[in-house]
Amino acid sequence: MTPYNPEHYTKQPPKIRRIVIVDDHGLIRQAMKVLLPSILQPAMIVAEGADGAEAVGLCQDFAPDLVFIDINMPKLNGVQATRDILAQFPHIQVVGLTSYGETEAMVQQLLEAGAIGCISKQANLSEIAQRFRQIGLLPAEPRRAPAEA
Repeated sequence: MTPYNPEHYTKQPPKIRRIVIVDDHGLIRQAMKVLLPSILQPAMIVAEGADGAEAVGLCQDFAPDLVFIDINMPKLNGVQATRDILAQFPHIQVVGLTSYGETEAMVQQLLEAGAIGCISKQANLSEIAQRFRQIGLLPAEPRRAPAEA
């Protein structure tokens, strides 16, 4: 017989992250829709958009926990969209998506607007996971004991 474990009955299941992806390139949005739920479990993509103005509306309509947003987009860039999103919804975490052409100044502006970090669109899977750990979206990897000589 299995002993009674009260923790088993009182623990809440992990909260599902509700994610919005905003990028003016459809291929990037599609790739992120496949990639993010596999890394940030449990997660659900609730909406996607193609410009900063749409990003603000999607946050109003879908109440995400996390927004991945491109810095350079039409209508409203990612920096201003981040400011607008966080002014209305300060609990949302915003992560910027950067391309090769974006300058350090643009990334700094996004961080000053309130984004928790940025990831490069050129990053591979392990680099993305490492960056997610650095900005607190994933738990830190457990430290391994040094091998004995």
